[in-house]
Amino acid sequence: MAVDSCQQRGYRVTATVVNAEGAIVAVLRGDDATPHTLEHSFNKAYTIITLGPIMKVNSTVKIYEVAKKRVGVGTWAFPAVPIKGITLNAGGIAFLVDNKIVGGLGVSGASDGVIDEECAIKGREAAEPLLR
Repeated sequence: MAVDSCQQRGYRVTATVVNAEGAIVAVLRGDDATPHTLEHSFNKAYTIITLGPIMKVNSTVKIYEVAKKRVGVGTWAFPAVPIKGITLNAGGIAFLVDNKIVGGLGVSGASDGVIDEECAIKGREAAEPLLR
């Protein structure tokens, strides 16, 4: 549904779902989605399951909001050397069960990460009945 939602708006995206351990569960690359969207959609999903529980947020937009308030190395929980797979771009959202993050969905390929996130939310809404 995430890919369909973006495709209906004219965007060619890839959606990646990871479990709580960061393993890929599903990938759907939309028609004509560019190559980088495979890795970037994974990074968004991986970021939310990695940092969401620590920062107590459920989207990469919210991770960014927390991070931008803290200036400089040593003032927030990131090492000085980047962690592979971490991104502060919008488009990653958490799957929650009983208020616990059990997986992540990342969407990449729209012209704006906020649009990626809107499509990811549509995908999560479609999957929520399966999480009960």
